[in-house]
Amino acid sequence: IADLEQHGLCDVIIIGRGGGSLEDLWAFNEENTARAVFDCRVPIISAVGHETDISITDLIADLRAPTPSSAAEIVSPSRFEILSRIEQTIEGLTLILQRKIEMYWMNLDRLDSSLALMRPKKKIERSLEHLYQLSHRLEQAMIVSLHKRKDSLFSMNKQLIGLSPRQVLQRGYAIAYKQKTGEIIRSIADIKVGDLFHLQTSRGSMEAEKKADLKD
Repeated sequence: IADLEQHGLCDVIIIGRGGGSLEDLWAFNEENTARAVFDCRVPIISAVGHETDISITDLIADLRAPTPSSAAEIVSPSRFEILSRIEQTIEGLTLILQRKIEMYWMNLDRLDSSLALMRPKKKIERSLEHLYQLSHRLEQAMIVSLHKRKDSLFSMNKQLIGLSPRQVLQRGYAIAYKQKTGEIIRSIADIKVGDLFHLQTSRGSMEAEKKADLKD
């Protein structure tokens, strides 16, 4: 018993013997045996004789088994119990792994979302989209501005046409020019009596002579 404890050769010690007479089992009542069992720090199961046989080691040991085979069953769980424990362990590990995997996927999703905001390609795409929108707005603003300028030019052109000398002539007026210089005669004082001048109408021109100054 001391050697087994000293060298750490086992996790539990079974002291066992099959049935026999009192003399055959007397060794388990000896003082040195009882002290060895008492001093041992490794758990000891006493399984001496039959269930009706009682020895001192039965009283000192950590646990008493009625027979050696019963002691073996105590320290060696059944195949069904082992399989059940293995299944429970596998189920527990599977659940832990599933939770770990779910947590990793959640972290990856968050990381992917963060990286999406940092990716240069995404930034470039957003910048291009913004530039496209600005270009479209600028194009529309230019079209509106050109239409306004076109309308303004059309209105000014109408005004200029209305003020054109040709338009005045078409309304029945005539323009008088000095014969020598071609200057427009704006007043009767611009030419003297007897001077020749030209009259321009909408359908031709003629030569005229100033005969006299008339009063209004």
